[in-house]
Amino acid sequence: RLGVDEALYSTIADTEKLGWDWSAPSDALDTASDMAERMTRLPPQHLLSGDSLIDKQNASLVASLHERMVPSNMNVACVRPDASAAILAAGIEPQVLPHYQLHYGVQTVSDALPGAVDRWLGWLDGDQNMTAIGDHVLARVKSAGFQTNQTCLASPPKPIKHVPKDISLEHMHAISLTDSSLSLDQQLYGLPPTKLKLENSTAGIGSSVSMQQQQQRRQQ
Repeated sequence: RLGVDEALYSTIADTEKLGWDWSAPSDALDTASDMAERMTRLPPQHLLSGDSLIDKQNASLVASLHERMVPSNMNVACVRPDASAAILAAGIEPQVLPHYQLHYGVQTVSDALPGAVDRWLGWLDGDQNMTAIGDHVLARVKSAGFQTNQTCLASPPKPIKHVPKDISLEHMHAISLTDSSLSLDQQLYGLPPTKLKLENSTAGIGSSVSMQQQQQRRQQ
């Protein structure tokens, strides 16, 4: 009913980009498995990033997906320990899932919840405001035996705040440790901390301070 929140959409794109830039490399088996699955539904040029990046925002596409979220496109499953008895009591033909011996029954939402589909469609069409819908849902929850005064409606998410966009990728990769000239300790535990050139905030004089020294100063 609220449509596409483009501010939220934009921050989701920023979050996906951050995760893409800083994701840990996957092993060969996972990579091959993911690529094989993606090849069944993505064009070749989008195999690497199709599930990970929003290169171009398309609000109309998102809106078209929202329009498909209607009761007629919904599958509802109810799991209960006395399923076999409940199926027979409801007059539903019992069925058994092959190989798993799972007993289940199938019926329409209208048969299981009379009047629910029309009520939900009315909410989607804007017949009632959100306050009236919330009051109705709360009354039904209480009639089912649950004691609560809290709202039972999900709140739409807000735009994600403070997603970093300008993190430099210059030093994102660790230095290769395959050099035979490295000591055994360096090959096992990595290289010593690299000294960084930091500007003295008071005197404006450049200084060279190791990361280890910085940590020691913070602890003091």
